[in-house]
Amino acid sequence: MSKHGSSPASKQDFRQSYSSGSSQSVLEKLARTKLQQMRARRNASSVEQVRGYLPHPPSARQRVFLELVEAEALFGGAAGGGKSDALLMGALQYVHVPGYAAIIFRRTFTDLALPGAIMDRAYDWWSGTAAKWESDTKTWVFPTGKDEDGRPTPPATITFAYLQHESDKERYKSAEFQYVGFDELTDFSETQYTFLFSRLRKKKGMPVPLRMRSASNPGGAGHEWVKRRFVEHSVETRAANDNSEATYLLNPPSDQAKAVAELLGTQPQGAAFVRALLTDNPGLDVPSYRAQLAQLDPITRRRMEEGDWDVGLAGEFFEEGWFQYLDEEPDGVAWMRYWDMAGTKPHAGNPDPDWTAGVRIGLHREQATTLAPGETSVAVRTRIVIADVRRTREDPGGVEDFIRTAAQQDGRRVRIRMEQEPGSSGKTVVHDYVTRVLQGYDVDGDKKTADKATMWKPLSSQAKHGNLYLVRAPWNADFVRELCSLPYGKKDQTDAAAGGLALITGGSAAERLRAAAAAGM
Repeated sequence: MSKHGSSPASKQDFRQSYSSGSSQSVLEKLARTKLQQMRARRNASSVEQVRGYLPHPPSARQRVFLELVEAEALFGGAAGGGKSDALLMGALQYVHVPGYAAIIFRRTFTDLALPGAIMDRAYDWWSGTAAKWESDTKTWVFPTGKDEDGRPTPPATITFAYLQHESDKERYKSAEFQYVGFDELTDFSETQYTFLFSRLRKKKGMPVPLRMRSASNPGGAGHEWVKRRFVEHSVETRAANDNSEATYLLNPPSDQAKAVAELLGTQPQGAAFVRALLTDNPGLDVPSYRAQLAQLDPITRRRMEEGDWDVGLAGEFFEEGWFQYLDEEPDGVAWMRYWDMAGTKPHAGNPDPDWTAGVRIGLHREQATTLAPGETSVAVRTRIVIADVRRTREDPGGVEDFIRTAAQQDGRRVRIRMEQEPGSSGKTVVHDYVTRVLQGYDVDGDKKTADKATMWKPLSSQAKHGNLYLVRAPWNADFVRELCSLPYGKKDQTDAAAGGLALITGGSAAERLRAAAAAGM
């Protein structure tokens, strides 16, 4: 048996165990000044009770975050500011309390399982301690001592989980936590976030606060709602320990917070925001990290380096604020997967080549439920919806496997079109995909007749007028960043989206008939 009880014997084994997965949570407390601040309201633990679980003391700004009395708080801003560490420390603050439960979310299991990500970091922190890892539930279990009769009290737990799709939140509708954490909050939808408030509860007399805590950089699909909820109208506020260094920002109470306060007969609470900076992390080699950030586009660099929530991505063809978002794929859509086949595998002569990119795009006809004054018929609005974007840089065999897998996951009702290069070689590639790689699917080539800028403009127009919808997913950030960087940088995702739009909205009579058949019309 390993030193972790049921823990894997090595980090490699530990990471491999992620592939089965679910989630649940737990842990404890740490700041020396916490006892003074919480007073009778919070019954805080001493730092000695959790010292064995902490690899380093909190930084000054992390301590401000940990000492907050507000129920809702975000540690956000620059990359490398110690945000994920602060989330883990916050979860640990009450692991000495019997039955305490915490849970920390990332958007996908892939995000959770990456080396150096928050679940991997927890393993570095707690392996070899009294805590034990339960791989089937992705939970760390912490002993809490014994009762008056010498029997072990219920353990505390910290669970790691994911919310990739809107429906995933239903897995937790009967769960109970005292701490809910979101790592990279801008990857989530606001409805996923607010739903988890319903899981914050405790037994009467349990000496712990109910806390919703998050960490995030600016940017991502959820940038606007996170900024609105935490940052937009925030004002500097003094921390409860009266330390002149301990300040944070407080956004006015949301409508939900006001409704909760009315039910409880209390004052509504605002959303606390602690701004993270590169220089806050004493363990970070700041000069070398700044050198790496210098490789980014100016907007992303300002977000990552300065934690700037106000700067927006804007290029010659697209602006970040133009995109609309859906939490789920709508029904009744005539989908097409369009492939831009420009990608090659990186090599010494070209370490950053183009990508092979596939965009699943479709038309969603939305019928109004009521008639507006003066209308005699029900209006039908047609939206452009992009449900999935995927890309790879591989040799031809790897690209074939990648495209075949996408087709199998999409299903046979999704038409497949791919850019056909001029000449006989382009015809040969398409013929090979039709007759061998994707046999049994509706596949064809598409000869481009216009220059790139002309192809992009219809897509740009749909976005500018609020008619381009993206289904929320981890690919959103890279897709929007590419479009908002045009005409500079990579263009593969843009070319695929523009090619698909041209066919689903124009195309030939045959294409329109196929679209109607695919949608079941």
